[in-house]
Amino acid sequence: MKTFPNRQIIYVARNPKDVAVSFFHHYRHIVGYEGTQEDFTEAFLHNQVIYAPFNDHVLDFWNLRSKSNVLFLFYEDMKKNMAKIVEETMKFLEKNYSNDQVMKLCRHLSVESMRANPACNNDLLVEKAKFLNRNGQISGDFKFIRKGIVGSYKDEFSQQVHKKFDAFMQHPPLKSNQFTYRI
Repeated sequence: MKTFPNRQIIYVARNPKDVAVSFFHHYRHIVGYEGTQEDFTEAFLHNQVIYAPFNDHVLDFWNLRSKSNVLFLFYEDMKKNMAKIVEETMKFLEKNYSNDQVMKLCRHLSVESMRANPACNNDLLVEKAKFLNRNGQISGDFKFIRKGIVGSYKDEFSQQVHKKFDAFMQHPPLKSNQFTYRI
């Protein structure tokens, strides 16, 4: 993989269980996917959706994390302590902000703030999808940025799907590269 040595790359990995839930809702509302969540999940697990294969993509960037121009982060860590991640990112970007500026930035980067921002929330894309969606499944309250909750998959997956994802997350190349998803 080309690393673009003159560019700084910030990569954020997220637990694939939460990714699949979010991705399913995007497929359903934006693309017009009419299948079940279980069918979509099977496609995700078998790399039959766009941006696949998921594990390989994450692993490519994990293996670049020691490069000076790559910062590898976890979404779950951002949700746990945004200020710490902002400070880590400042160091990576060689920036220095006051505590007040860091707190302001943390508020600006919150899921709630991004959901309220028409540019971040892709309001134009959602409106066009509502117009183009042939099955009319987009509800008036659909937001591009949904919940942003860590572990929301727990409310949506059956035990069988949980087990399939647990196996997916034990992908041998991930283990051989000492990578573990955050939960």
